[in-house]
Amino acid sequence: MVFGQHETIEVMFGVTLSRMERFPQAADHFRRALEIEPDNAATAKDLGYCLYRAGRHAEAVSFYKQAETAMPDDPEIPAELALCYAALKDYAAAAASFEKAIRLGPSQEVYYNYALMTAKTGDLKKAADLMNLSLEQGPLNRRLADKAMALLQEWKKRLSP
Repeated sequence: MVFGQHETIEVMFGVTLSRMERFPQAADHFRRALEIEPDNAATAKDLGYCLYRAGRHAEAVSFYKQAETAMPDDPEIPAELALCYAALKDYAAAAASFEKAIRLGPSQEVYYNYALMTAKTGDLKKAADLMNLSLEQGPLNRRLADKAMALLQEWKKRLSP
């Protein structure tokens, strides 16, 4: 087997297991692929995602940072990194990552997740503003838009005197 094929096989297994939502097992394969090709930013990103989904947020951060260094223009990386920071309750780092993701490529989902995190910190005014921005993005994900509208109405009620 030629060098590189092992890495490719590990990535293929990782992708397949990730699609099956078997994130811990997928992470093991992505980790092995990185041992073979340590500078593969896409694999580091995939590993970060699997670790995040497996609830291993602190560990996911390091792989997202590795991927972000190599792929600084990918808006998905800071968006996913923000979710890790939010899960770790590092809201300042999460906000900075959400802001970076928005600068690189605003999306309905990024604004939505940023609004949810901001509401957890108690800033319902800013959360409502972010949720409105989420609703302004297109094309709208209907399920996300319905949730956004319901949350926005709830927050506006709580903000009213």
